[in-house]
Amino acid sequence: LDGWSITEILLLWALNVFSYGIAGMFFYNGCNALEEKIQSGEMDIFYTQPRSIFWNFMFRNISPIFIFHICFSTIFLICSLRALNIGWSMTKLLYMIVLLICAVCIQASVMIAFASTSFRIIKSGNIVSTAIYGFRNFTTYPFSIYGKGMKLLLTFMIPYAFVSYYPALYILDKASNLFDSCMIYLEPFF
Repeated sequence: LDGWSITEILLLWALNVFSYGIAGMFFYNGCNALEEKIQSGEMDIFYTQPRSIFWNFMFRNISPIFIFHICFSTIFLICSLRALNIGWSMTKLLYMIVLLICAVCIQASVMIAFASTSFRIIKSGNIVSTAIYGFRNFTTYPFSIYGKGMKLLLTFMIPYAFVSYYPALYILDKASNLFDSCMIYLEPFF
């Protein structure tokens, strides 16, 4: 696709699923249950406890099933990186770790942001599903195949481009224009 090999697209997929797995383990069930807890009144229990409402609610809903996402994506991440014969340096390795941490934070932030609509919208489950599954699926492919509108949406509005596309550009040394080169280094600030 647009000059990307199957191994490079596998790298995009692995980066996406790896960061989703870690974020999902800690935040998916909480975000998914928020609508029901608010509507049933069970969320009020968390307001009466002397602990952080957010962390108390989220850590009661940790989902170990996402370990499978993490394990499988790690295997595919390692296999794709080995097949691509990337020239590693200490700087590249450290920055890749930073990019993975940022990708996890972005995945979690999108989940939380869209789940928080449950406080204002009665049936927000479809909004959460669209954000988590609909838009996240775009990160499996190189963003160079999308139009400018979609690139801007997924870079600045819902920053899924920073989950796999810009990290892959950095890892593969594929940044072909100034915009992509700048975005690679702006990820930690998103």
